Amino acid sequence: MGLILLVAVGAVFGWLASIMTRLPGTGADMVLIASGVLSATVAGLAVYDGSVLTGLSPQAFVAASLACAIVLAAVTTFRSHGIEQTGPRKRD
Repeated sequence: MGLILLVAVGAVFGWLASIMTRLPGTGADMVLIASGVLSATVAGLAVYDGSVLTGLSPQAFVAASLACAIVLAAVTTFRSHGIEQTGPRKRD
């Protein structure tokens, strides 16, 4: 049950990040959702000391949420910076 909750938290955070940023490009939404799922799952598993299949502690939930927010902010920043650099170049 806890593992499903971690995956759901990451997916929701990634989905909300894709709605808020509206990054152009193919697969931008899927990259954000996958990044959210991966970061929330890894952080939740790293913090939780019990069996993730039976439950989830509040500390693991908070760690998953914070890690997901940090990773999504970094991914969004890097993707938007990369999109700006790949645009047409101006000639002087």
